[in-house]
Amino acid sequence: MSARYAVAKQPLIDGMRTFMLGNSKKVTLPMNKEAFLKNGLIEDGDPNTFTRRQVQQGLARCVKNVKSGNGHGPVGRVALPDGISKAASVRILEAKHPRPTGDPDSLLLACLAKYRKHIRKAAQAVAIEASVKAGTAWVAEEVVDADGNPRIFVDQVSAIKAWARSQNADWWKDPTTKANLLAEGAQRVSLS
Repeated sequence: MSARYAVAKQPLIDGMRTFMLGNSKKVTLPMNKEAFLKNGLIEDGDPNTFTRRQVQQGLARCVKNVKSGNGHGPVGRVALPDGISKAASVRILEAKHPRPTGDPDSLLLACLAKYRKHIRKAAQAVAIEASVKAGTAWVAEEVVDADGNPRIFVDQVSAIKAWARSQNADWWKDPTTKANLLAEGAQRVSLS
């Protein structure tokens, strides 16, 4: 299992913070430059070189995203500064979000994690709506949403895997169990 977003991306935050506090004119980070500068997201990528201005602009876009998250994310996101300056960038990079256990996370990363989840859920809702309209949506026996209605899936494979999860949370660990549950799951799903 991969590390939480806030933990996995912390080295990028540390690299930007060190750069903003230092005197270097450029920094090279293993970060997706387009996602950062155009979309305000911090994602892994090939090593790219950033200027101070680019780091400031990217951070400002990140803050704009998390503040426009329609209530998604930690309440502390309102404390993130909006400006594009060295001081604002350092405050963004140093702000912390307390956790119930363990060390605090970067507030920016905690907010971006919630923002990314919100984006994924919205995209999934659009995909489900499109598959229902097209008549290509799938349902699985015994798999329901919080209201007790059959859960809709955009493809057969997702429905089969959801059925398998409903039968055994660790369905994928044992190859024999996995094969048996996937085979039976194929019989337990249908077009909605």
